[in-house]
Amino acid sequence: MKYLIGAVAGLFLLVGSLGLAVSAQPAVVLDCQDLPEGFFCPSVTGGSYTFSIIASPSTLNPVTAEDTASLSIQDQMFGTFFADYSTLGEFAVASELNEEGTAVTFTLRDATFSDGSPVTVDDIVYWYYAVVWNPNLPNSLQNAFLCTDGSPFKLEVVGENQVRISCPEPFLSFEAFASGFVVMSQQMALDLIEAQGIATQPAVAPGPDGVLQTEGGEPFGPILVGDLTPQGDDVAIELATEEFLGLSAPLELLRGLGPFVITQLISDQIATYERNPNFWQTDSNGTQLPYLDEVTIIIIPTQGFNLAISKFLNGETDAYGPRPQDIAVILSQAAGGGFEVNEDIDAGQANFGETFTTPNFIDPDPNLAAVARNTTVRRALYLAIDRAALVNNVLLGIGTPQFLTVSIPSSYFIGRDNTCQDFIDAGLATAADCDGTTWVLPSGLELNVTTLPKPVSEEIVQALSCLVDFEGCLQTAAAMLDSVGIVDTDGDGIREIPADFDGRGNPGGKFSVQVRTNAGNTIREAYDEIICDGWQAIGVECQAGTASFPQLVRELLTGTFTGFITIGLTGGNPQGAINVIPCGTVLHFWNVGCEEPTEDELVLEELWFEGFNATDVESARAAYDRYQIEWVKRPLYLHLATTNSLFVQRTDRIANTGRAINGLTNVKFRCDLPGQSPNCQQANP
Repeated sequence: MKYLIGAVAGLFLLVGSLGLAVSAQPAVVLDCQDLPEGFFCPSVTGGSYTFSIIASPSTLNPVTAEDTASLSIQDQMFGTFFADYSTLGEFAVASELNEEGTAVTFTLRDATFSDGSPVTVDDIVYWYYAVVWNPNLPNSLQNAFLCTDGSPFKLEVVGENQVRISCPEPFLSFEAFASGFVVMSQQMALDLIEAQGIATQPAVAPGPDGVLQTEGGEPFGPILVGDLTPQGDDVAIELATEEFLGLSAPLELLRGLGPFVITQLISDQIATYERNPNFWQTDSNGTQLPYLDEVTIIIIPTQGFNLAISKFLNGETDAYGPRPQDIAVILSQAAGGGFEVNEDIDAGQANFGETFTTPNFIDPDPNLAAVARNTTVRRALYLAIDRAALVNNVLLGIGTPQFLTVSIPSSYFIGRDNTCQDFIDAGLATAADCDGTTWVLPSGLELNVTTLPKPVSEEIVQALSCLVDFEGCLQTAAAMLDSVGIVDTDGDGIREIPADFDGRGNPGGKFSVQVRTNAGNTIREAYDEIICDGWQAIGVECQAGTASFPQLVRELLTGTFTGFITIGLTGGNPQGAINVIPCGTVLHFWNVGCEEPTEDELVLEELWFEGFNATDVESARAAYDRYQIEWVKRPLYLHLATTNSLFVQRTDRIANTGRAINGLTNVKFRCDLPGQSPNCQQANP
């Protein structure tokens, strides 16, 4: 699934099937005799690890979180059935997918939560039943745990330590989504609800029809079937009426399966953690993980990148996701400051995820709501963004323009097989400036053509032409606004939105917008200045501004923002947009609720579902290609540019990073501890 990017980005990863085990196996996640490249088993444990994030979290609940700042705080504490980017190994000792691809059975490990209480299938059942499908706790997993017919995943308890998840029909990502269950303690939830005086709401779960119901008999959500709810019996459950894992939840009551236990949280300053004494992972030498004793997250919600780089350079943090402009500073100060950093700061690959600016189809300003729904207006604004300048001037050439909602590194990205000849044949490039896969733009920017959409439609060719002739694109965009009657009527250089535009009943007025992003994110702030330059050039009055990340997320999720918000989404393969693209989902932020969907939304949703419901990669890829072609014709939100994957760590302190700032804390270790083997030079040559 996708999440709004605050300070760090998560990945949506697919996991394969393992042979079903009869009983739980030792949780050995590092074989010290056969280690993955770049990983080691240290001889000495202990020490701390510190990193920073540039946005404040909004919740401690891994189910209801929609932003990566919250996930950064939670990742250390909670766990999933199968590994995500923050861990090695799996809590479910095995999974078995049936031959039809419609049911996967998970076998749970013998393990305890951080407080020593045992993990049981009852915890899985409670979490799925009373948290994910609690109507009082809207969350993205309600979008993800659905079968192709729209019915919820069916969960059955099939053994003392086994659960089966099934759907009527197979689909390509079924096992991956089924593997995404968070393993939360039922008793923790009950204790938190009681301690905070949160009211509960009774619900009834009848076995035969598989529908969770209120006491009045109204459908509520899914019902779990199997041993706990035999046919004919009703199971009563109490649903929390509000969030019980908010930022004010008593920390001493939290328990999880993650490598660490939280000890302090000041949401706009700091989070601290101590190792989980009951963590279920070991290495093959028998050393219980995590290797570290402590983790600290410094939270910098206003000063953002500027303070984050300062804290890295002065030694307060051990790793950092640098801006392109930081790289030279880091390397020069590392050389002169007597500390070591990794040489592969720039992986040379575009980041997963997407960065964009989004309109609001239900904007409180009726004039802006009217133009936001118009395809021609959005396309004009889309063309009037100088993406080459974003990469050249803001990212210093260390990045790539974005045009599409599918992550560039994804194997589903439509430009995956591009060669220069595709761009030469489309009249965009010549043999003199494009050779093999490298295209040199007139600005001097060098791009790998596999990071760009394949030029297979008139709209894609037109969008790509803006990279070489932005002035021409401005003229085209201005003509598009002229064509729908949005013109400058009084000669002041600002266009007027006609009254009752497209029959929307708006009063009419100046086409004036504000574009905001999260304070402290200097890259996005610079993006907004360039966006406004382009839009003002076509007669749209534009002002850049900032707000706190939690405020922007609240406005996005409630549809209360006006103008545009520049923000990002995490991403992997397009299936992860299950909580974004379909109407009514949690992150359908440009038209919250989707009560009056546009033709553009419905067309793109249909194509996206065609790919999502496919049962093989080839069919999914063909559908997602059509989806991407149509996206450029009907952009719902406007993509900007992405940096390369940038990562820097103090190699004189930390090893086993896997280029993950907030992840892999179960296996990171201090290579500078006395007597440590391998030492820092051996672990980070």
